[in-house]
Amino acid sequence: MDDIGDFIDAIRRALEGVARDAQQSGSGFEWTSEVKRAVREIVDPAAPCDGENTSGSRYSVYGHKREKADCTGEWLFDLCWLDYVAVPDDEKSCKKYLRAMPLAMESEFGGPEEVCDDFGKLLVARAALKVMVFSDKNQANTGSRFGAMRRQIKAFEGIGPDGEYLLCCWCNDTEDFTFDHVPAA
Repeated sequence: MDDIGDFIDAIRRALEGVARDAQQSGSGFEWTSEVKRAVREIVDPAAPCDGENTSGSRYSVYGHKREKADCTGEWLFDLCWLDYVAVPDDEKSCKKYLRAMPLAMESEFGGPEEVCDDFGKLLVARAALKVMVFSDKNQANTGSRFGAMRRQIKAFEGIGPDGEYLLCCWCNDTEDFTFDHVPAA
């Protein structure tokens, strides 16, 4: 995806699909796995999950090498999309160079403190798009949750330009996602 707005729209549609799946499957739904699967399919279904890029794509969706190939593992973030470039033939220390991180995503369905901890990871990420997926019991709370995250973004004194944020809250009472897009400053 070349346009970040199209990418954000695709993530919203994918998460709405996850919501429909959750409603049909009832209790025991594996939220984090399903959210990661849905976003991975948007990014690059052919890209390997372990960063060992043999598919010819210059991108990798990174999970942890010791985990399953379906991206249920983690490396730095619940899901990240990395853009690599080839190394010179005489390079001995690296197989590839990391050029950029188009996407970093955290998915936390625990309490507010756990969400805050995971959101802090996104604050320090140098990604073009940072996606935070979380839940709340009541849709009425989403405005204050989004507001708190926006204040954290504003308060963070990172170095260099910041990426955009897509905040995604699953509301238990309405059984639907609410979204907030925070453009780059």
